[in-house]
Amino acid sequence: MKAIFSKISQFVDKILMSKWAYAVLSIVFIALSGIAFGWGQIIEPFKADYIADYARLGTYGDFVGGVLGTIFGVISVLLMFKTFDHQRIATADNQTQLEIERFHDLFFELLRLYQSQVSDLCGVYRTFEKSKKDNLTEDENTEVYEYSYNNKDFFDFEKEKLQRVFTPKKSFEQNQAEALKTYMFFYIKNKDKIGAYYRTLYRIYDLIDNAKTIPEGIKKDYLKIIRAQLTETELFFLRYNALTYYGHKFIKYINEYNILKHLPVFELLEFKDWWKDLDAVERAGLNIVFTNLRDTLHKVWDRKNVKISTSGKIDSKYSFMIEIRNCADVEIKVVIDDSKESTSMELLAFKHFDAKRLQQLLDCYIKEIFIYSHFSSHNKTAITYSDHPIKRGNTTTINSGIKNSNGQPLILKCRRVDRV
Repeated sequence: MKAIFSKISQFVDKILMSKWAYAVLSIVFIALSGIAFGWGQIIEPFKADYIADYARLGTYGDFVGGVLGTIFGVISVLLMFKTFDHQRIATADNQTQLEIERFHDLFFELLRLYQSQVSDLCGVYRTFEKSKKDNLTEDENTEVYEYSYNNKDFFDFEKEKLQRVFTPKKSFEQNQAEALKTYMFFYIKNKDKIGAYYRTLYRIYDLIDNAKTIPEGIKKDYLKIIRAQLTETELFFLRYNALTYYGHKFIKYINEYNILKHLPVFELLEFKDWWKDLDAVERAGLNIVFTNLRDTLHKVWDRKNVKISTSGKIDSKYSFMIEIRNCADVEIKVVIDDSKESTSMELLAFKHFDAKRLQQLLDCYIKEIFIYSHFSSHNKTAITYSDHPIKRGNTTTINSGIKNSNGQPLILKCRRVDRV
């Protein structure tokens, strides 16, 4: 019904704005009125004794003028309202455009401030190397080399330091507490420099979120601009800073706009127990595998029930399965076929894990995806579960799942995760 009224309104607007419509209306009305008044009796110019009927002609003129004038008067009023409406829309559009321009100027001013603060970040990296000089004691034979780093390199070097000094604990939760403690040493040491950096980033997202008059499509473009500025290493530090008293307000925007979308899970300190013995290729492959698992979960999450294989390699030693039951119970399974060799570069790291270690890894991973990556803002009643590895012949099946204890659907996607 709304669509019908809209079409009628558009048709009426089209007629009101057409000069030919008024001309045709006038001609048709005058012709019909003349017929109704007996035009042949009013004027008969071809008769020799022609005498105009002025009384009838006057009545006819009064009728045409009165009715047609009234119609045009009503149309004039309608056109006046239409003009006011167009002026109102134009004023609103101009106001919106002014708001967008002000928002644009402030956004890029803050972006320039952010880039300036990043360029001011700096540090010194020290290494101790043995020299090749003879007749020197061991202490004298050690040389200290210092390397300065700044800009985005600051985050890379500082992350490497944190990862190097972090000591894994016995449980995932203990690792989280230890990771936060390790991060706080970094924050206290660099508070003056890094504090302003965090505040500027927060101000940028706060500006975007509170720009109520800016269309969502435009806001999405600005969100993509700021996301493109953030490296994976910066996301690493944002993650830990949001867990502190100083950065907890940022959690709202991290969840709202899925800021940590591109943060590799296995760069986190909590997972060092699994990646500490891997080389660079194995570690990168591990990130690829579990990033793909996370992305697959997001793609199929809206389906009520789904069972999907994500292995992609028929001849691989390892195959992965995701099973979602009404979005309230999610399970990841890994089937290991010992009769086959792993042919995928991404799976090289798995040779370091036996079935029990791999299951522990899955348990921690599924907690991270559904609970800790959202800073425990969602799925507070969620519980994890797993069975003992099941071995049949050459194959071993490992599973790890999570579900809400109250039976309600789990929350995986944040409100704007699909728009950004």
